[in-house]
Amino acid sequence: MSSRWLAPCLCLTLLASCAHRPARFADRAPITVVADDAPIAQPGRRELNWDWYISDVYLRRSLLDALDPNRPEDAGDVNSFDEVPRSSWYQPEGPELALLDPPLLDEGPPMLPLTLFPDVPRASDDGLCVVDARGVRYELRRDGGGRPEMRTSAAAISSRLIRAVGLLAPEVHIVFLSLEDFAVPKGGPQAVPPALRRFLQSGPAPVDGLYRTSATRWPVGADAGISDAFDVRGDDPNDVVPHRNRRTLRALKVLGAWLAISSINPRKTRDAYVGQPGEGHLRHYIVGLEDTLGAGSIVGAQKKEGLRTDLGGGPGFNFLTFGLWPGSDGTPTQTTLLAVGNIDENVDPGGFKASPPYAPIAHVRAADGYWAAKRIAAIPVRTILEAIQSASIRDVTATRRLVEVLLVRRHVVVKHWYSQVTPAEVERVHGRFVVLSDDAVSRGIAPIGSTRYHAWVLDDGGAELVRFPPYELPAASFGFEIPSNVLANRDRLVLRVQAEVDGEMRPRVCDVHLRPLPDAVRVIGVRH
Repeated sequence: MSSRWLAPCLCLTLLASCAHRPARFADRAPITVVADDAPIAQPGRRELNWDWYISDVYLRRSLLDALDPNRPEDAGDVNSFDEVPRSSWYQPEGPELALLDPPLLDEGPPMLPLTLFPDVPRASDDGLCVVDARGVRYELRRDGGGRPEMRTSAAAISSRLIRAVGLLAPEVHIVFLSLEDFAVPKGGPQAVPPALRRFLQSGPAPVDGLYRTSATRWPVGADAGISDAFDVRGDDPNDVVPHRNRRTLRALKVLGAWLAISSINPRKTRDAYVGQPGEGHLRHYIVGLEDTLGAGSIVGAQKKEGLRTDLGGGPGFNFLTFGLWPGSDGTPTQTTLLAVGNIDENVDPGGFKASPPYAPIAHVRAADGYWAAKRIAAIPVRTILEAIQSASIRDVTATRRLVEVLLVRRHVVVKHWYSQVTPAEVERVHGRFVVLSDDAVSRGIAPIGSTRYHAWVLDDGGAELVRFPPYELPAASFGFEIPSNVLANRDRLVLRVQAEVDGEMRPRVCDVHLRPLPDAVRVIGVRH
């Protein structure tokens, strides 16, 4: 190409890349339920090859992402109103929960006696598989000897809070068991199976003859293994959205920051086939919650003598020092409240990452974080209190501390993600008047006196038709009237609003897509 044409071509390319054309929505009601429960053949169980996964995320995937000039794709499991429909991935609790078949939350703690089941645990890395008196399978786990109640409490609390958000997590119950609660052969101590003996002795000593354990209801159906971190599951025709683009999985970045989840990777996911072979479908769960609430990042007191082999610094530093500069001991975690992990009020919502990288978290966009923050903000305080009480923590001070920390962290996390978008929600439409609500103001996250809105009406191609004067919010609810002269001869309009808080514009706008009618409009789509 001649050099005299190069500059004009570059300018045209840049101008084309800067142009913004609003999304286009069909004029129909938003999808509220995804029919991804069509009968499929029972798939085989997939397990994670950890070595392959590590090399893939650090080498091949990181290289491909670095060479990809495009930003992460929008979430693929949302409807026209920027919400996640009910599906096998997302089932918010509510009155409709009782209509599910089979129900998700009706089994409760195991019924005694328990019988050992010859299988390895699947929902976490350790434990004991049992079948209760009803024939229902559970995985039992114990706390570490130095931190009684911590791991089991974390699993019980987080499973309930994750379900409150709408993601699927297996039931976790705290149960207190004695040796007599297990169906073992008669014949004295020598008849106790070695696996049961090792399990009971792996944690703190019994209190009043009872061992504290968590009981995880798993599998719910037939265990089908992990969910791929990147792409769809090839043996599930119902799975059509690449997992890195699922908002339900991207939400783990927000949940991870709130619940101080130390590790998020495919091991945290598990698929279950529910229904008779050939007639069932997959449901997708978040499992392995014993390391939440900071339980997976506990640092104990260290005392090392003689030659230190743990190196400090990075590879370059170690090369220059010939590896002779030892690493330093980490600061021990608080040891006053043994039931509480390494969690406090300090949280960095935007900086939370998974190590090793987890594709859905690496692809989070502001709208995904906002959606997850809305779900967390909507959890009643009573639900959080009941989740913590379900852990049966004996130390009242530890219980109070967990309540304080979770409420403060929730506020910080929600406030951060609300600040990344214009948190406007459509309340209703009266003729040409579109009524909105600022969710940050209604929840007390942003003050009314410091918030005002800018608004425009755009045509289907993104050209500005009307610009409204800046609007100071007198309350959480506000609205704009679409002028009648812009309705004629147009089949699409966009009401674009952008919040300004304390003189600073929010990074992203909220687009409300409208279908013009005779002297009225109808909302057909929303994007944050």
